[in-house]
Amino acid sequence: MTTSKTYVLDTTVLIEDPDVMYKLGNSLIVIPMAVIKELDGLKRSDVGSVAQAARAVARTLDRLGSYGDLREGVKLSSGGVLKVYNGSETVDGLASEADNRIVGAAVRLQREVSNVTLLTADGNMRTVARVNGVKAEIMGVSYERTVKKEIEMDKYRMEVERERERDRGEGFDIVYNDKLMAHIKEIALIVMDVCKGFISILFRSKEKGSKRKRDRVEDFSDNPIYINRDYFDD
Repeated sequence: MTTSKTYVLDTTVLIEDPDVMYKLGNSLIVIPMAVIKELDGLKRSDVGSVAQAARAVARTLDRLGSYGDLREGVKLSSGGVLKVYNGSETVDGLASEADNRIVGAAVRLQREVSNVTLLTADGNMRTVARVNGVKAEIMGVSYERTVKKEIEMDKYRMEVERERERDRGEGFDIVYNDKLMAHIKEIALIVMDVCKGFISILFRSKEKGSKRKRDRVEDFSDNPIYINRDYFDD
């Protein structure tokens, strides 16, 4: 299986185009295991297009793996070869451990084969890859992309980053932020209603107590004490 180039695919690229592996010609297309894990999480995404794309990639890999060895590489109809890669060099340039593993996979491959390119929509990943001696591009072309395209992919990058935070155990509540905030708001409203009712009862009790006190004073004023002056006469 002779290939001209080696492409390492990041999650953002597969979410943008689940069929990107068929558009890279006679190349070795590598998907790191860290990407597989992220795709598995994104299948449950609240963003419909993201979940749909993640499932599409999962189906493609399952189909290819049913008649070939993904570890060694499966021949694609486009002429390329696709493989799932579990190796990785230690890279510590990014906050996300998953990002570091993906870049680390590209660094490891660079030592095994020639002409490796990391495809990712994440600018920081491209920078770290280049610093580590790996060529990095976005969507299979050079860095020169339109600003509009970058903006369109922001939602995908955010969703992927949420999943990576969840993987680190640092942002589980962020993934479900909308639902969580709705529950918090509902609970807060209930607590406010209970507090208002309790305060209202206290004020009514206080007003009744004050009224009874005034009534007693008025009763005394309406019934003056008469002194028998004869008692003081000599």
